[in-house]
Amino acid sequence: WGIIFNEKDYMNFHAFMIGNRDGTYYLTKYDDGDQTFPISGRSSSAIIWDEENELTIVASNGFYQFYINGEFVNDYNANDIPGTAIALTFWTGEGVTARFEFDDLLIKVPDSSDSSNLLTFLVP
Repeated sequence: WGIIFNEKDYMNFHAFMIGNRDGTYYLTKYDDGDQTFPISGRSSSAIIWDEENELTIVASNGFYQFYINGEFVNDYNANDIPGTAIALTFWTGEGVTARFEFDDLLIKVPDSSDSSNLLTFLVP
């Protein structure tokens, strides 16, 4: 499951995803439907199997920092920003039963006097 951001349409977006079962995260990018992995699957002890997990994305002018349960795990500098929409997403394998709950979506817009232009997406 994860957060889709910079979404222009269903063919153009970025997605920060985690797999609770295997303890991995990755960043995928869709550009006109072609999928790439700017951050390929990596293990993180910050991901808690079968428990709530909190994802945070801090964005500043195309530079993104990714946190899982408050722990910094990676960053990415985007050379393009296809759109401005965000979404929540999840997936499972065929024949798998799963339960997903999303709660407490928090989007912070910077104070107008703050020139850092940060946005935070928080999904526990």
